[in-house]
Amino acid sequence: MRNLLGSFRREPSTDPSFVQMLLLALVALLVVGFGLYRLAPAPAINAAEIAKMLAHAGFFAPEPAERLAYVGLTIAAPVIVALAIWIGRRIRPLPISDTWLGIALIIAALVASTPRDEFQRPLVSSILLVPFWVSAVVLGASLLALRRRWTIRAQRIATLALCGFATVISLAWRIQGADTLSDASGHFDAFFYSVVQIGYGGTCLVDVLPQYGCYGEFLAPLFRLVGLSVLADSIIMAIMVAFSLCATILFARSLIRNPVVLTAVALWIVIVQNRVLWTWIPPDEYFQYWPLRTILPALSFLAVLWWQRGGSSLKAFTIGAVAGLGIWWNLDTGAVVLIALFGFLLLNGASGSNFTKRRVAANIAACAWFVGGALAAMLAFYGWLCLKSGQVVDVAQYVVFQDLFVGLGFAMMPMPRFPAAWAAAIALLVVVFLQFGLRIGRGPFSLRTERAVYLAVLAIGLFSYFVGRSHPVVFIHVTWPFILLAGYLVDAHGVSGGARTGRPVRALLAALVTGALVAGVADLWAGMPSVAELASTHLQAELGHDDAGDMARKLRFVRETVTPGAPSVAVLATNQGALLIAAGRKSALPGTGLQETIRKQDAERQIDALVGAGGPRDLFVGRELLAGDRQTWGSSPWVKNALPRIEQVYDRDQSNTDKELIHFTRMTEASRGADK
Repeated sequence: MRNLLGSFRREPSTDPSFVQMLLLALVALLVVGFGLYRLAPAPAINAAEIAKMLAHAGFFAPEPAERLAYVGLTIAAPVIVALAIWIGRRIRPLPISDTWLGIALIIAALVASTPRDEFQRPLVSSILLVPFWVSAVVLGASLLALRRRWTIRAQRIATLALCGFATVISLAWRIQGADTLSDASGHFDAFFYSVVQIGYGGTCLVDVLPQYGCYGEFLAPLFRLVGLSVLADSIIMAIMVAFSLCATILFARSLIRNPVVLTAVALWIVIVQNRVLWTWIPPDEYFQYWPLRTILPALSFLAVLWWQRGGSSLKAFTIGAVAGLGIWWNLDTGAVVLIALFGFLLLNGASGSNFTKRRVAANIAACAWFVGGALAAMLAFYGWLCLKSGQVVDVAQYVVFQDLFVGLGFAMMPMPRFPAAWAAAIALLVVVFLQFGLRIGRGPFSLRTERAVYLAVLAIGLFSYFVGRSHPVVFIHVTWPFILLAGYLVDAHGVSGGARTGRPVRALLAALVTGALVAGVADLWAGMPSVAELASTHLQAELGHDDAGDMARKLRFVRETVTPGAPSVAVLATNQGALLIAAGRKSALPGTGLQETIRKQDAERQIDALVGAGGPRDLFVGRELLAGDRQTWGSSPWVKNALPRIEQVYDRDQSNTDKELIHFTRMTEASRGADK
């Protein structure tokens, strides 16, 4: 049969050099990237829009150059890889063997990836804190294990053990009740507030404007079954994190054959997805990333494996429907997964020699079913929001925070200068794409290669979170797909395969695997005391042994003070969601939660609802919001500034003895008239 990519089928006169093609692609990407970065317009501060924000101007740093380079390189990468293959097949290889060029590239990647900041350096320096005998045992065991030929049974046992370990770690420290909630960073409340509002009958984009998506609508049925509480939320989130990790490990098993490599990769994925193991910063569940931004990629891994067992129109439609709902779960990750799955279906089977017009037509048909399922699910969910709220929902509200962060550059930071670890991550992607490109239309057909390409495309999209935020901690958050890709490449080209890989390269890769395994065990060793301490603290609190803490006192104060039978309440204080649960009803304030209130119009909307007709009977204000000149996100103290308006409608409860909360009660018309 005539191949669609016939121009790539002509046999070269010499054996093409893979590393030479890789060098061509990397140099071309480097030139294009720097060119786009230099050609981008200078950052333009939109003073008029920033004036509408509560945060001061220093919090806004638009990044048009980085955004242009990222988007431009993403679009140019397939073309550059194709050209590198075309040129590499037609020029004489360099008089240097691929073995030594490969070693040089690996060393360069290691140098670029060496942590240089206070957040990433401890990930590898903790190895110095581990007893020598532990390192020696792990090192010796891994070296011996790498010399063996492992069976599928051994790989399966390793997968089950790793999944069990990931589940125990994920559950042990994340499950907690409201009494032990501190949330000094505000991360928990930014995630949880919309869950509470929707759980008490509100509607996403109508009663609440969430920063991270309409995930609360998906969780609400679960909370109706088990009851809405911080404990129930933490249990559900921990189970979802464990599921995501197990699905990722299962997908890793489909890519990595050697159990030692699989173990090293899985341990590091567990480490980067459990901040309790990062002993140099406070532990943080950070539910807005784990599982909010990892559950969809995990489900997509299962979808890829399901599809490769045999595709059908029904499967394509079902996968599209799940991906479409993912857009509503979390817009950022949902869009990435949707695009990656579409590309996977479009190029399904492209690694084989029979990628013909008939196969392409079948793939296009599958993509049509996929798009149909996605559109049907997205429209059905939107219809549900309209039906539930009894009004036409303004879907433009769903991208408000994207406009703030991407458009105005709120809380953005510049990326580390080249060379840096992110450059090594990009190089991993190029290796995978080059490997795939060499097989297109030529074979041999490889399901594993196509899974790796899907993972690489997914990694590009998930990497966008770091391109904008660029905090060193955020880079750790987005490393997990690259860790998995690195493990796949080491396994495929060195430890378990790589017939064309030179022995020095295989030896170097084996050394890197053992080193990564020892370092991973070191991090786990250092972090286990924190896991045990948090698990014990949370358990003791749930058994009733810690009812005198600050959070327990505040919750008790709200429960005992709120007016019985009142339909709603207002809370403007840290741990807003947990305090609303203590009151047993949703907030009367529409729009964003306290931690997500960045725009002046959102703050004004809440104050107007508070002091206007029909405002709530009870108002609880955190004393911390009335002190100082800054509030959350470094914003102006809008609650403090609105206090004169509030006190025209609300009286301070003179019997209030709580040290951290002020209780206001709404004046009656008679008392307001008397005051006048």
